[in-house]
Amino acid sequence: MAEVDFDEFDSVDYHAPRSARVQRIVHLAGAVSSVAMVIGLAVWGYNVAVRDVRGVPVIRAMEGPMRVTPDDPGGQIADNQGLLVNDIAATGTSGPIPSEIMLAPNAAELDLGDGPGLEGDAPPPEVMAAVAEASGVVGTVVMPERLPEPSGQPVREDREETGASTVEGDPVQELFVPPPAIDPTLIPQELVREPDIPPAPPGAVTHSPRPQIRPGALARATAVPVPASSTQEVSVTALKSGESLVQLGAFDSPEQARSEWTRLSGKFGSLLAGKKLVVQQTVSGGRTFFRLRAQGFEGEPDARRFCSALLAENAACIPVIVR
Repeated sequence: MAEVDFDEFDSVDYHAPRSARVQRIVHLAGAVSSVAMVIGLAVWGYNVAVRDVRGVPVIRAMEGPMRVTPDDPGGQIADNQGLLVNDIAATGTSGPIPSEIMLAPNAAELDLGDGPGLEGDAPPPEVMAAVAEASGVVGTVVMPERLPEPSGQPVREDREETGASTVEGDPVQELFVPPPAIDPTLIPQELVREPDIPPAPPGAVTHSPRPQIRPGALARATAVPVPASSTQEVSVTALKSGESLVQLGAFDSPEQARSEWTRLSGKFGSLLAGKKLVVQQTVSGGRTFFRLRAQGFEGEPDARRFCSALLAENAACIPVIVR
């Protein structure tokens, strides 16, 4: 058998492959990442669990006002603002008296220069002749000329002395000529023009009918409440089980209950006609009181209709059934 001589081969140093080292590094990085993720999930879960316990976070408010009115808002100031009469219309009462009172400005008045442009056409000669005849003037009546042109001097007020405004020392009233009075009967009929009104078509309403006059002795009839003829009281022992009643109130004594029945009979006599009085004694909470009830209904629907009529008149009413 042949023998193998291993000494004839040279020795070689053994090294681990590089891929194995890279794989080890990747495994370590994955393990570290997994541990970090587990720790992060644990911290996040703890924060979620104690979030309600810690309370709502407080947000710091901003300093200064939210809105500021500008110093010069611009625009146009409306007239008649800030008056006491406006406060009366808005709130119903007048505001406090201010320290400084200012009167409203006077209304704009026509100046003497506003005269031109206001004159109309001259009237026809026929009208002027009628005016002359009515005034007893011989000749032709001449319309006054328009006012003279105003001078450059301003109008001064002499109201304390003469009670009228003056221009250059002359009263303004003397510059105006009052128109003469005209008698309508002296104006010729041919000058009076009637408006041309076309005839109404057939079937049209030419005048409105006048309503009939109401009689002077007309008076509104008032319904007089008719009280019940007689009060019929039924004992509680005579009531049958399942019978429909209505309760009109609860009182401290039977006399008060019967007095209330008398009052209701005088006020709602037509509704309580044929109904019988029932006073039932009841003890509740150590207190004794008396219930006022009415009998005489065909069934529960009839009792409900009766209570609806009383409730419409602001009267207490509850439908009940005898047990």
